[in-house]
Amino acid sequence: TMKHEEWKYVNLTSIAQTDYRTASPADSQKLSKSDAEQYRFAGKDAILCVIENGKLNVAASSMSDIPKGVRIGSIDDFSSDAAVMSHLFTHASFEEEAMVALNTMLCYSPIIIKVDAKVKCDTVIQLIFATVPGVDPLLIPARVLVVAEEQSEFTVVESFHTHGSGALTCNNI
Repeated sequence: TMKHEEWKYVNLTSIAQTDYRTASPADSQKLSKSDAEQYRFAGKDAILCVIENGKLNVAASSMSDIPKGVRIGSIDDFSSDAAVMSHLFTHASFEEEAMVALNTMLCYSPIIIKVDAKVKCDTVIQLIFATVPGVDPLLIPARVLVVAEEQSEFTVVESFHTHGSGALTCNNI
């Protein structure tokens, strides 16, 4: 609410009055690898992880040369990893933050980066958050969890892009 300092000057009226459709697992992904390349800024050797409308787009990503001890995927790829599951939905408090609560309720496929203990990854990981609006106004609840085990070293950078035009709201955590 506007009672919270971080929302004091943000008018959420237009968001509250728009009839959004939430991005869903059934939505087809439209971005290609060449579309994603235009958003690369972390160098030609960077690992590109494309998150299109809140969902990992493996086809548009460049993740074939991920070093040993580094894993990137969606929640389905980590469902049997107890270390990851113990962190999922625990670090962003939704009791006091309405937008975190909204994201927690609607996010269907968090993106997870896990780096094992003592792994030093010299390759930059670039997360490309790409929104591709459609005909209907779209609400995109994206979430990323990074699990850095003891003495791991790596760099993650994020970039945010809209590919096309249309009404949308991103709620990234």
